[in-house]
Amino acid sequence: MPADFRDHDVLLALLPIASVPAMPGWLGGEERDRLAAIAAGPRRAQFLAGHVLARQLAAAFAGGEPPDWHFHVAAAQRRELVGPGGRRLCLSLSHSHDQVAAAVAERPIGVDLELAPDRRDWADLARRLFSPATAAWVLGDGEAGRDRRFREAWALLEAQGKRSGEGVQRAVFRRLDLVPCDPGEADALSWPAGQGCLALAGWRGMHVGGAALPAGPATAWSCQA
Repeated sequence: MPADFRDHDVLLALLPIASVPAMPGWLGGEERDRLAAIAAGPRRAQFLAGHVLARQLAAAFAGGEPPDWHFHVAAAQRRELVGPGGRRLCLSLSHSHDQVAAAVAERPIGVDLELAPDRRDWADLARRLFSPATAAWVLGDGEAGRDRRFREAWALLEAQGKRSGEGVQRAVFRRLDLVPCDPGEADALSWPAGQGCLALAGWRGMHVGGAALPAGPATAWSCQA
């Protein structure tokens, strides 16, 4: 991973879980207890990869070594990393199948990764879960790409819920419209990831750097209540 991304507002990475070094010694006591309580091997690997990758990003973003950064749950259940000199970075993690995504910044952010799930009735789900405008976008271009558009909308809305601290709530999803916009006006970005989507929610004008991101340009979005 590149050593320095300090000119960016957000540092984001998406990697195969198998490519993240397993470094349980970097974890704090509470994290080690949580890891020990996870019985399923794949879920343990997801948890460990996310917490290791976040520390690598924090060190690249703000200095120090990855083990110097300590996991902390702040007010409203916001996750942070606390590093050398007491510097605090906001943190967001997501994983899906064999991939893990992480982002760090000095302001609240949210990241969500949605890879290909089982096929569902996307039209019914979109109408029940999303605002009328967002549901219309999911349903608008025909059935062929509906599953991809649904995953993109879900990832963007879940990332926004993480950023705001409200979490995944139907009421939140129903009141937010996803509006494509110019990059300079965006408070959220999405990238295609395999058959799914990686989404980041932050603030207008954020400058995002990535050590490992999906190929291709991001789509810029404004999340409007």
